[in-house]
Amino acid sequence: MADETLDRARVKAPPGYKDEVPAHRKALLKMVETTYGPGWHIESVEKKTDGTFVNISRLRSTTEVSAVGASTLIARLSAGTKPSEGEAVAARLEERNPGYRLTDFDFALGRATLKKMDDKTYSARRSIAAALSVKPWEVQVSKRKGGFDIVLPTSYTSAKHYDKLLEVVEGDIGQVGWEVNVDPKTLKGTILKADPPSFPPMYPLPFEKEQDADNVLFGIQPVRPGRSIEPLFVNWNSAHGCMVAGLPGGGKSVVINALIAGHLLGGGELVIIDDKNKAVDFDWCKPYVRDHGWGADSLWQSVVALALVREEGQKRADYLKEQGVKNWLDLPKDKRFAPLLVVVDEGEAMLSAGKKPVGLDRDHPLLVEWQDEAASKAYVGSHINHIIQELRFVGIRMILSSQVTNAATGIAPSLKNKFGHRMLLGASPSPNALSQAFSDPSAIPEMPENIVRDDKASKGAGFCYLEGQGAFLFKGAFASTGDISALLEEMGVRKTHSPTPTKEQMIKYGDGQAVDLPDKEEIKNASRTQGFDQGLPDDFDGDLKGAARASHQLALEAAMKNF
Repeated sequence: MADETLDRARVKAPPGYKDEVPAHRKALLKMVETTYGPGWHIESVEKKTDGTFVNISRLRSTTEVSAVGASTLIARLSAGTKPSEGEAVAARLEERNPGYRLTDFDFALGRATLKKMDDKTYSARRSIAAALSVKPWEVQVSKRKGGFDIVLPTSYTSAKHYDKLLEVVEGDIGQVGWEVNVDPKTLKGTILKADPPSFPPMYPLPFEKEQDADNVLFGIQPVRPGRSIEPLFVNWNSAHGCMVAGLPGGGKSVVINALIAGHLLGGGELVIIDDKNKAVDFDWCKPYVRDHGWGADSLWQSVVALALVREEGQKRADYLKEQGVKNWLDLPKDKRFAPLLVVVDEGEAMLSAGKKPVGLDRDHPLLVEWQDEAASKAYVGSHINHIIQELRFVGIRMILSSQVTNAATGIAPSLKNKFGHRMLLGASPSPNALSQAFSDPSAIPEMPENIVRDDKASKGAGFCYLEGQGAFLFKGAFASTGDISALLEEMGVRKTHSPTPTKEQMIKYGDGQAVDLPDKEEIKNASRTQGFDQGLPDDFDGDLKGAARASHQLALEAAMKNF
């Protein structure tokens, strides 16, 4: 039906407006045209106490027809309609046709399309348009079962707009967990209701008998109900160092056990370095360390076990030189070394000697003990730095685990930067913990509230950055140490008959000089008989060094006089 429509409006004139001044009338009509489009005329002027108001009108020819039943209206625009008039046209047509919204504004063809749209659909369209910085009619939104179908404007790009789109979907249109999918080629997509991703109470470590020691599964990403599990792997060829941080009970051991299991099942060799008071966590894998690779019964045993790793690294480097290659991966597969994984647990206990006692005589036992401990930990730190910095090319890898990773605990940024893979266990860490664990905390995704609030889902959850892959949320894959040991036994993984360093190795690498030591039973018996028991462990292997060794030796000599 074609007709002419008289549009009327009332606008407030600028201060000082005088209708009898032609320049004022011209300026006012230009202002009106900018807002409401062309063709307006001044009908009358009203002066009120709160200002001057101008009544304007225009005669506009329109044609409105029902295109698809009563759901679509087509409006023919008056000649000369400009692109800038879209909002004015939308406001006018939508006011005259309640329940309809402008969905297409084609000023070139002089046509506008309106469709019936409920409030929820209209609100969704408005939010999406604001996120994409476009006009509402440039976004098409229609209801579907469980959400909306959408068509986005040609200006949309996934890289620039997807995160903004997801933000309004989760914040304005739906809630956290709702999905938005867009085909970048057709620009068609869907917004669907969905439960937010979460973690199962426990994810069992898959017991695959044949594994790749270069690519080891350690956990999973958050998963939506009914969706497939997405596992996460540490790729040791992308980075040969993995730092695992988190408070006690957070799940560090679960993750490390998974990495150890995959490494051993893939044919790798193992070295364990730990504080003697915490080594029980890794007693299960003591039978599977490489010969003399257990350094967890004393601090000096840790020093020697690390020194033996460096010795092995030198042997491997010499072999590569003989073969004329620069990297162990350049060797034929049948001639490659077994990858060697060094696990350093309780990093702060292994690297930080604490504050030096003050106000004590130089030979005071407490000061002597601190000096010996500080020297031992300096050796540990030196070996760790050397291994992680220089032995990647011979297939030696390292996990460094610590509750806190900062300079005060012996883990300075210069050391952390050598570890390409980073993990932080705990669903709600402090900002300080995040900044210490990751080089760029802003790149780490936030843990959803639904996971944080769920004790079962959050147990063993954490954050990681994997070199070459990116940042992820994860939950560690769990297996009991008994089950892991049973599988290693079943698969015939090699066991060692000599897990600890030998007496000769302790002497050679302990303090840099060979010394004759009395039989350890003589040391223990003499010390205890004469009251000079230094707390020697039953398996003491002559590993007291430095000032502490000298102090003990004086007591021993006094005791030996009675033999």
